[in-house]
Amino acid sequence: VLAVPEEVTYTRGFIDGRRYNRLSPGTELNLRIVAGCSIGGDRLPLQRRLSVGGPGSVEGHDFRRNSNDAVDLLTCGGIADWSGRPALCDRIALAQVELRQKLDWNWYRNGEKWMGLRDLTPAWVIFADAGRGWNTPRTASPESHGKGLPPLSSFRSSLGVGLDFGDIGVYVAKSVSTPKE
Repeated sequence: VLAVPEEVTYTRGFIDGRRYNRLSPGTELNLRIVAGCSIGGDRLPLQRRLSVGGPGSVEGHDFRRNSNDAVDLLTCGGIADWSGRPALCDRIALAQVELRQKLDWNWYRNGEKWMGLRDLTPAWVIFADAGRGWNTPRTASPESHGKGLPPLSSFRSSLGVGLDFGDIGVYVAKSVSTPKE
């Protein structure tokens, strides 16, 4: 059997909107909204599908692992069904809020940088994340949803705190929507 190449046509949209708000000289309230989807009705090819979860998105959930959730709302079932663990969502939505306060820390001793470090301003951070992925109605999987945004109660969410030193940070996050995570 000879395979004939098929023309693949699709349009994918992606938006990453951020707003940095200075509340006082050392305090910031930062907001981020991310959305991605297939536009025009064509299904996205495997290498262009989407997912959320893990570093940089919903921090309180492991990246590409779904051991504590009955329905995979972060990668749309891509973890268990396919080798290589691809993302399988047609659409994603993510929202993040971060409150950041600089610490009064003097890196200088007698006018010299302490231990030769560059001038870093440490800050404590409190953050909250919520997001999920879903498929269009063509698929009959539990991750599917019709037109529009799924109910907010179905989003996976997490809360966290951290200490940020510029290039290096230490953060701890806990899933709120999946208590075992």
